[in-house]
Amino acid sequence: MSKIINNKLMVSEYKEFKINLDNRNLLEILQEIKLGKFQSDVKSIRYAIHKGDEKLQFLKSEIDNWLMQGRKKTFAETALEAEQYCKTKKG
Repeated sequence: MSKIINNKLMVSEYKEFKINLDNRNLLEILQEIKLGKFQSDVKSIRYAIHKGDEKLQFLKSEIDNWLMQGRKKTFAETALEAEQYCKTKKG
């Protein structure tokens, strides 16, 4: 029973899961991950997914936005956008 209560508390208290890579060495971050520094964050995300927590969608969008920062489109993505644009502008 106490485990269920603890998991609910973990879901309701999301930590900011952001890392500024500009000032950090990637090797340090990978070592922190390996040592389990982010284990509680990952557990709370997994629990939220399992229980269908409504806050999860916000958290997922934050992670997606973080991943997309500074990302360039692939040639295939650009070609697909161009094709879709051409299809919608015919007429």
